[in-house]
Amino acid sequence: MNQSIRVIIGVAVISSLVFGFVQLKESQKEETKSSADLIASALSKKGIFVEEILITTGSEASKAFDAEILGSKIALVMFRISGGSAEEKLKEYVTAVYTTFDADPTLEGVMAFDVNFAEASGTALIIYANRTSAERVRNSNLAPEEILNEWRLIEYTRLQK
Repeated sequence: MNQSIRVIIGVAVISSLVFGFVQLKESQKEETKSSADLIASALSKKGIFVEEILITTGSEASKAFDAEILGSKIALVMFRISGGSAEEKLKEYVTAVYTTFDADPTLEGVMAFDVNFAEASGTALIIYANRTSAERVRNSNLAPEEILNEWRLIEYTRLQK
C-alpha cells in the first residue's frame, strides 16, 4: 500500500507539472499574437465580420488618406456591416472602435469603415477616433450617431485610371 500511495503521489505531481507547462505554453502563445490577430479575435467575438486589419503609423495613414492623423500606432479596421437599421449600423461602428481599443491598449487611434458601403458607393466613409476622444465619450449616454459626430469622418475616394 505504501508503494501505491507513492505511485499515486508521483502521478499527481507529474500531472500537475505537465498541466502547468501546457498552461504556460498557451499563455505564451497568446502573448505572441499580433495586434491585428488580437483585434480580429475580439471583433469576431462581438459578431463583427472583419475583412482586414492593418496596423500603421499616423504619418503613414495621413499620407494614404490625405488627412491629418496623429499617433505612432493606428489600426485600420475594414469590416462588413451585416445590415439592419441605420441605428444598428452606426452602433456597429462604435462597437468596432471600442472593441479595437480594448483589444490593444497600445493603440493611439482607430480608423474603421464598412467594406460593403465602400464597394457599393466607391467611397469609403472612414471613422477616425483617437484614444482620448473615444474615452471621453465612452461612458456617456450619447446615441451612436452623436458619438460618431464627436469623432472624425474621412471621405476617401480612390481614383481609378
